[in-house]
Amino acid sequence: MHVCLSSEAETELRRYKDLDRDVGIALEASIEMLALDPNSVELLDGFSIQHVVALHRRGVRLSRLKYENHFHGVRVLFLPISSRDCVFVTGIHGRGDLGLGGSYDFFREPFVRAERYWRVRESLCKTS
Repeated sequence: MHVCLSSEAETELRRYKDLDRDVGIALEASIEMLALDPNSVELLDGFSIQHVVALHRRGVRLSRLKYENHFHGVRVLFLPISSRDCVFVTGIHGRGDLGLGGSYDFFREPFVRAERYWRVRESLCKTS
């Protein structure tokens, strides 16, 4: 699998790198790890990948990555697109941008963006 980033995700990653070089490196490395295995996993050091279950039930195969020990409060939203053999990163967001407390608000921009990308998934991750 290969990893592709939306233009928004590229901008967001660049901002994190500008704010804190170490966080930017950890974030970029974690995103690249999605090429190895984008399936659900929970590790002891605060790294986890999980499906966004409510959207999966509606047919949108969105997942999120977090790594609390290296970039606390940051979530990477991505779509595994098996027909294109790729993982498409829709965005990199602060936890507060996704909802309050333990609940996601699916009407917020990060989720609306992810659903928009899901609808056109077959045109994403084009290789040259």
